Order: sequence, then structure tokens, then C-alpha cells
Amino acid sequence: MVSNGKLAAKRREGVEPATPLSKATESIGSYYADWVAKTIDVPRSGDYSPLPVYTSFDPAPQRLAEEAVEKVLARQGKARRASQAAMVVMRPDGRVLAMVGGRDHDESQFNRAVQSLRQPGSSFKLFVYLAALRGGLTPNSTVVDRPISVGGYEPKNFGHRYRGAMRLRSAFASSINTVAVQLSEAVRRKPVIKAARDLGITTPLKARPSLALGAFEVTLLELTSAYAAVNAGAYPVKPWAITGFEDADTNGAPPKKAGLWRLTEQKHLLTLLRGTVERGSGRGARLPIRAYGKTGTSQDYRDAWFMGFAGNLVVGVWVGNDDSSPMNRVTGGSLPAEIWATFMREAIKSDEDFKRKLQKVAAFRAKTRKKDRSVKLAASKLEAKPERKGRKPKGFRGEDLDFFRDNRPPRNRDRRGLFGGLFR
Repeated sequence: MVSNGKLAAKRREGVEPATPLSKATESIGSYYADWVAKTIDVPRSGDYSPLPVYTSFDPAPQRLAEEAVEKVLARQGKARRASQAAMVVMRPDGRVLAMVGGRDHDESQFNRAVQSLRQPGSSFKLFVYLAALRGGLTPNSTVVDRPISVGGYEPKNFGHRYRGAMRLRSAFASSINTVAVQLSEAVRRKPVIKAARDLGITTPLKARPSLALGAFEVTLLELTSAYAAVNAGAYPVKPWAITGFEDADTNGAPPKKAGLWRLTEQKHLLTLLRGTVERGSGRGARLPIRAYGKTGTSQDYRDAWFMGFAGNLVVGVWVGNDDSSPMNRVTGGSLPAEIWATFMREAIKSDEDFKRKLQKVAAFRAKTRKKDRSVKLAASKLEAKPERKGRKPKGFRGEDLDFFRDNRPPRNRDRRGLFGGLFR
């Protein structure tokens, strides 16, 4: 302006150069968008013009999920040496509403909810107990928490304590490792793998003693889908997001063969999952309404999980570090449960489609599958055998048998009170 005579040189001295104003736009759901983009199967119509794609994405729970992750990690992440987290929010039919693949998409596009393979720890016990229920046990069956060794593999409990005889529901709620391994060995490992496959786990699993404690890696998305199957009472639940092309369809439809079979053990599994939240390792996830869930912590605190649901919201949370370095005693019942509960408390109030009562998924056929007679508890693999009085009965009910009777010498047993309470 000075050179073309529009502005005097003296006046130029006090004028700052003009800069364009730009309003920063807040983006949410970037990880969700990345995931959907990779799953799109575009209809082959021969038309290459832009094609609108409609999804089940909901910005309200997405915002709540991102806020919950950042709120908890910003406050405690540094002290607990936990740098990353992921979350998946879905309906019982597998519709994914929200997804957090990490703390900052601009910094890292690696989607920890979908791409990351991590050890699930005790959150894998869902499949162990499902196999045991299929073998005839119930939440009221008696098990014994005691030191065990399987081919040199000697699992330890958190806190290195042994509690003796207890109900199956208590062992699940307190996430007793020795009981989970005993169950896996008693029912045999292949039925445990089959239970995981039935509920949608596709990652490699090996029939080793450590299988029961979640030694083999899974993705957060698949594990969340498995817990959604318990909510729905049908399996498998397959995660999906696209509800239509060109025309929006607010209902959409689950993928083919989703929810094909009825989960006949749903009632017992709900009892176990509810106990974990109300009086077990998942107490940090308690809500004003009934909630169900399971904690998971891998070796050396490298991974921590909380998987659960309330009403028709199914949510999975993982916390850890990208380099798999140990965290500072972060368990599934600490930061993941806190993130889960922080999200859920707001979501159940703001979600217009939230239904408090568990309901069947109308789109699922949920046929009753013929019972697999090959799934049996191998009492001979344990120290105990069913007690019999008189002649051998023709059959037993799982709740009538104590496959895990405490056979330790009396001096090594826990002293029991008049009402069966344990004293140490």
C-alpha cells in the first residue's frame, strides 16, 4: 500500500500487519470415522459419484467418552504411569455409538480400540465360567481357592492369599485366579476356547494353562462385543456401524448370522457379573442403577480393563501404555472402572434411547442350540470327587456336587464359624 501510494510511509510505522481470523473447529469421533472408513463395502452400482454413508455414530456419547478418558487420565495418568486409554460404546445388537482409540488423534492415528492386541487378564474369565456353566456348575456351586500347579504352572492370586471353600459367584466376583485355572482344567481348555469363539473372539488362542487368566491377546472391540452377547442373551454379537447408503435408516440391521443362537446361560452369567460390581473387584464401577461388569489386569500391570453394561449400553475400557511398560499398580478396578463409571453416570441421564431394563434384541433369531454333551467337568483331574451316599445315583445336578472339596489336612484349612464364615 505504501508502494502504490495508498498509505503514507509515516502512517505505516504504527500499523500491524493484518492476519486472517480462523475459528478452530472441534472435531470428535475421528477414530470412529477411521474405523468406519475401513469397513465400508460400497455397493457396486457403476456410479462413481459421491455416496452418502449413514452410521450409528452418536456425537453425545462420543463427547462423553472422550471427556471421561481425558478427565481421569489428566488427573491420575502421570502418577499412575498410564498414558493411553481406549473405549467402545455399543448397543446390545452390536451398533457402535462411540469409539475412543486414544487420547489424541492428531498425535497418533493408531486405533487402540480396534488395532491393538492386548492381554485381557481376568476379563477373559467370562469364557472360563461360561464353559463351567455349560459343564453343569451354577453360581452356587462350591469351589476351593488353594495353591495349585499344572505342569509347573503355578498361578497366584492378587495379594497372594487363599480363601479356601467358597461359592462360584464369590470366586468370580473377587477374581480368584486359582479357581479360574481349576475350572479351565476341569472342563478342559478347548471348551473354554469354544466359548470365546462363540461369543465372537477371533484372535489366536492356545490351549495352555495360562489361557484361563487371559494370557492371549484380544482387541477391545471384540471383547466388548462378547459382553454385549451376555446383555442380549444371544450370540454372536458382531460390531457394526453403517445403517444405510444414500437414504438414512435409523434402525439399520445387524450383520448376517449375528444373534443366531440363544445364550442359555445368560441368567447365571448376569448373576456373576452383577456380583463383581456390587461386592467384588469392580465396586469402583457402581452406578445408581443395576450394573454388570468384570475387571481385568494383565501381568505386571501392563494392561487394565473394565468391561460391562447397564441397561442397553455396553461399554468396554482399556488403559495402558503403547510400549507395554508397567503402570503403577493400575488394576481393572481402578482407572478403567473409574473411566467407565464416569461415562455411564452421564450417559444414562442424557441418552434419549437409553432403556434401563435388559431386553431381547428383536433382530436376533436366537435359536436354542442343541446342548454339547462333550462339555463335562473332569472331576478326576482334581483332588476331589463327588461325595456319594449309598448307591450311586443315576445323575447329578451341578449345584449338588462339590467338585472342589477342600482335601487339605485340617491344620492347613481355614477355620469355619457356626454359619460357615471364614476366619484367618
